[in-house]
Amino acid sequence: MLCKNCGTQAPERANYCWKCGKPMRPDVKEEQRWETLEIVFQPGSTPGSSCFAAKAIGLFGVYISGESSTFDCADRPDQLNKDHIVKLDNLLNRLIEAGWEINPERGPEWWNHRFRRKMVEKNGRR
Repeated sequence: MLCKNCGTQAPERANYCWKCGKPMRPDVKEEQRWETLEIVFQPGSTPGSSCFAAKAIGLFGVYISGESSTFDCADRPDQLNKDHIVKLDNLLNRLIEAGWEINPERGPEWWNHRFRRKMVEKNGRR
């Protein structure tokens, strides 16, 4: 079966196109789809090169949506370190400005904030 939206070949029983995410059959309704994101710590290989990264999962897989400025961190970020907090807060504010919504559920570490936003299609529409 060919997707009527993008022309990609898909299995006969597919409900949605694996490439563009559009419904493959008239009896399947288009659902609201969301990208998700979690803040992770990326330790640096040299002093002063660690950062927080916004690791997202979208229609086309995993990608980094943004990174904080780099900072010095020997082992793991310290929530009492003002520099670490400022770097994280700046990244969180940029994500919110880019349309990410805060998810109240958090990961196991103090920096593991989670977000979601409506999935963006290839042509830029949400």
